Amino acid sequence: MLTELVAARLGHLSEDEQEVLEYVTFAEPISLNVLQRLVPAAAIETVEARKLIAVQPDGLRRQVRLAHPLYGEVTMRACPYLRRVRHLRELASALARTGLRRNGDALRLAVWWLESDAPGDPAVLLRAGRDALAVLDIPLATQLGWAAHRAGGGVAAGAWLTGVLNLAGEHERAAAVSREVPEPDDDAGLTALAEARLQVHGLGLGQIDKVRETYTEVIGRLRSPSHRARITAVYAYQLAVQLDCRTAADLPEPEADPVLAAYVAHAKTTGLVHLGRYREAAELAERVLAVVEEWRDARPMAVLGLEVDRHTAMLLSGDLATAERRIVADHERAVADQLWHGWTSLRIMCRARSARFAGHVREALRLALVAYDSMPAAYRDVTLGEVALAAALCGDGDTAAQAVRAGTDEPPSNGYRIMTFWAELARPWVAALRSDLATAVRAGLAVATWPARTTCPHSS
Repeated sequence: MLTELVAARLGHLSEDEQEVLEYVTFAEPISLNVLQRLVPAAAIETVEARKLIAVQPDGLRRQVRLAHPLYGEVTMRACPYLRRVRHLRELASALARTGLRRNGDALRLAVWWLESDAPGDPAVLLRAGRDALAVLDIPLATQLGWAAHRAGGGVAAGAWLTGVLNLAGEHERAAAVSREVPEPDDDAGLTALAEARLQVHGLGLGQIDKVRETYTEVIGRLRSPSHRARITAVYAYQLAVQLDCRTAADLPEPEADPVLAAYVAHAKTTGLVHLGRYREAAELAERVLAVVEEWRDARPMAVLGLEVDRHTAMLLSGDLATAERRIVADHERAVADQLWHGWTSLRIMCRARSARFAGHVREALRLALVAYDSMPAAYRDVTLGEVALAAALCGDGDTAAQAVRAGTDEPPSNGYRIMTFWAELARPWVAALRSDLATAVRAGLAVATWPARTTCPHSS
């Protein structure tokens, strides 16, 4: 009934006034300057006077919004598809003429191109994809990456698409895209493509020999010390997640380059934690996270890596209260910001680990199962260690055994071998629950020296 009343009220608009309402519906908040490029000023004034839209200050701009959400719902429902496509293309054209000076302008423009099937500028599409990744909208970042690549974005778009596909769990497809990208001859292009390939072969496919081959080939071609340092940090991280941690732990920390410092710290803290150097890892993560606004957009995934490493280091050094307080704050912030569910799932896994270390094993199991269920399928393996350990400590041998088998015996869906270790820690507990003490002892001795290249954290 209410929507019918609203529809009746909107039915008396002129063509120009109807277009005002449609543009605002599709684009709110829309700059008054952009809207005035599309419709006569008199029509905007009339629609405002009828209290269908509101004009609000936003810094030096004036932004236009609907006066009530129902006006948008009714307008959207009544607008034919082709008319909507035309409006989106007109909005895109008007926004492009402003110069895209404000944060978010490139992303809005690119989304309008996508929604209207309009051809787009690959540089703008790539910029928009980076903006989407910065807030961990992985599906949108992937769409924009494909659009930039297909629009002729060259090495930059191909390398970036490779990375975001790998992040989305499409490892084989990412590897295929990386093979299509022409070999660059400049340091920036070489670094971007090599970074993407290292991540695909390491984190994605777990092909450590291919990681070493890629690094050896590119490091000899790079001339810039900063590019060499960045690629070395990415390479060291791929080794570290395969539990070869020395290279990462020994990385020199750069000065006066916050982005490079984030690359290095992302690898170095992982190496330090799994070599038992917990205090060093926690302090390094704290220092780099303290200036996160200086590098977040360039290296968003390092935020999660550093937070997880800081949490693990604090737990293993015995500072359970601080570890719990920090990860709760990190998780709540991720939920409030509506970040990618893979991002929030790992924080839930960390909360499960905190609960387990504090002796709250049933809560640990509940949280671990939530993390598993909410994690994207390509990365569920990384939560199985917590499921296995919490289930074992709860006396649920069947769940623990199933998680151990899935986490260690079945072919992995990604290259995070470093997370497999937590599932291995549960093997002795599973055997003990079955009263098979001989197997429990053998499994405990095996895991204590697994693998010999690193000292891994002990179960609590």
